Amino acid sequence: MELTREHTVELLQKIAVFLRTHRALWSAHVVEFFQDRLWEHVDTEWWNDLRTASIEELLLLPSGRVRDTWCASLKSFISTAQSLALFRQNGNDFQKIFRGFCKPNISNVLKQGMNAKKLHEVEILSGVISRVFAEAHATHVVDVGAGQGYLAQVLAFEYGLPVVALDASSHHADVTSRRSARIEKHYAACSRKANSSLNTKDHLTRKGPQTATFCVMSGCSGKELQHFLSTLATEESSDLGNNATDRKDDNNAFSLAKGSDIIKPNESSGVVKQAQRSYILAGLHACGDLSAAVLKTYTMCEEVKAVVIVGCCYNLLTERLEKDHSPSSCFYGFPLSRGVRSIGLTLGRRACDLACQSAERWKDVGVDSALYNFEQHALRAGFQLVLHRYYPELAKSNPTIGRLGKARRRKQVKRHMLMNTLKPPLNGASEHELGSAASDAQQKRTLDRLQGDSKKTAFIEFCSAAVQRLGLKSIGEGNLVATWAEIESKTALVGAYWSLRAVLGPVLETFILLDRLLYLQEEVQCAAEDKGLSNKPLHEPKLIAVFDPSLSPRNMAIMAIKS
Repeated sequence: MELTREHTVELLQKIAVFLRTHRALWSAHVVEFFQDRLWEHVDTEWWNDLRTASIEELLLLPSGRVRDTWCASLKSFISTAQSLALFRQNGNDFQKIFRGFCKPNISNVLKQGMNAKKLHEVEILSGVISRVFAEAHATHVVDVGAGQGYLAQVLAFEYGLPVVALDASSHHADVTSRRSARIEKHYAACSRKANSSLNTKDHLTRKGPQTATFCVMSGCSGKELQHFLSTLATEESSDLGNNATDRKDDNNAFSLAKGSDIIKPNESSGVVKQAQRSYILAGLHACGDLSAAVLKTYTMCEEVKAVVIVGCCYNLLTERLEKDHSPSSCFYGFPLSRGVRSIGLTLGRRACDLACQSAERWKDVGVDSALYNFEQHALRAGFQLVLHRYYPELAKSNPTIGRLGKARRRKQVKRHMLMNTLKPPLNGASEHELGSAASDAQQKRTLDRLQGDSKKTAFIEFCSAAVQRLGLKSIGEGNLVATWAEIESKTALVGAYWSLRAVLGPVLETFILLDRLLYLQEEVQCAAEDKGLSNKPLHEPKLIAVFDPSLSPRNMAIMAIKS
C-alpha cells in the first residue's frame, strides 16, 4: 500500500482512538493479574466466551480467528485490531515482489552459520539494498548494527559492494573480520583452481566488508552516527585511525577495529575520492533507538543518500513523555514525528513490550507449549501477589526472577504423564473396560484431586524457588497454600488474558512504525517547502513488508532515497 502523509496521519489518529479505548488492556501486565484483579477490567461477555475457548482458539486469537458464536463486541474488537494492523503480508505476496531482486544462489560458504530465518532475511534484504544502492548512486553501504556481519558479507562478496560493518561490540567486529578472511581465502582458492590451466597468477579476488566498532547511542543528541559518517567522508583513512584513538574516551565512545582501511572500496570499484563518498544506511533488525537514530541521520546528513532499515526490539525504545522537560537536544526513539507528538498518546514500557509480540509465531506454538507458557504466567502472577503481601518494598522494584531451571519442567512433564494415565476411558469402551459407574465417578474425583494437588504443588515449588533466588526469608508453606486457595479459581483465565492482550501487539507495532514513516514524510514536505520544490516530485519513503512474517515477524522495512 502506498501511504501519503495525509493517509498516514489518518491511520495514526484511528489507531490512537482505538488504543485509548482499550488502554486498560495494553497498559497492564499479566504479572499483575491477581494483584490488580485484571479480569475485572474485561467485559463479562468476553469472559463468558473466552472461558470455553480451546487452547488452539486462544493461540489463533492474535491472528484474528474468532468463533461465530462469540459476542458481537469481542468479535468487533478483534476485527478492528486486524484492520488497523495493516502491514502483515503473506508469503506469496512478498515472494512475487522481492525475489526478483535477489541472487538466485548465495554461495554455500556464505550460508554457513546462518539458520533458516537469518538466511531468508539476508537473501531478501541484500537484494533490496543492492537495488537501492544502484538507484541512489551511492559509493558505500554502512550496515548499522551489523552483528556478526552476515548481511554485510553477502553484500560485499555476492554483490561486490563496498561495505562498512558497523557495530557497538568489538567482539562482533572481530568475528566478522575473521569470518571474512576465511571466505576470502575460499574464493581465492577457487579462483586459483579455475585459472590453473592458464598458468597465471592473475586470478579474481573478492573482498569482504571493512569493520568498525562504534557506539552510536553513546550521547544524548542522537548525532553520533552523523559525526561518524562525516568523519568517513572528509578524512583520510590513516588519519581516521589515529583520530579514533584520540577520541576513544570522549562522549562519542569512538573506536575503530580496523581504522587504517575502514572504507577501502573493493578492487573492482576503483578509487573513490573522499569528497565523492556517499552512503546507504542499512540495518537488519536494528534494536530500539538505533533504528530511530539511523532515520535521524538520514535526514540530517548530506552524505547519506538512502536508508533501508528493519527495526526490532521496541521494548528498548526511549520515549519522550508529556511531562518530560529535557533539553530539545536530547534524543528519544519515540515519538519521532511531530504528528504523533501532537496526538499525545504515551505508550510506556509495557506497550512497547507488547508491540514485540508475534501473531504469526503464536499459531505455531503448539498446545503443550502453550499450556506450559500459560501456567508459567499464572505462577509468576501468583508469586507477584505473594511479593506484594509479604515483601512489599521489594515488590515496588518489580524484581526479575528469571527462569527457574529445567528441573521443574521435568517434574511437570512427569505429572502430565501421570494425569494422562489416570484419565477415564473414552466413551464407547466396553462394559468390562469401563467398570461400574461408581468406580468411574471415583476415578474422575481422584483425577480432579490429583490435578488440583499438582497445580498447588507447582505453585509452592515456584514460589519457594523464587524466594530462594531473590535471597528472601521464607514465609512458610501455609501462607503459600492460602494464597493458592485464593487465586486457584482464576488461574485458568490467565492464558485467555494473555491472548487477548496479544491481539493489540500488531496494532502497537503499526503505531510505532507509522510514526517513523510520518517522520520521513514530514521531512520530505519540509525540504520541498524550504527549497520551493513543492511541485517537483520527490522520492517518498515507503513502509514495506519484505520478509515472510511466519519466518521473520519483524518484517517491515522503511526505505527512502533522496532525489
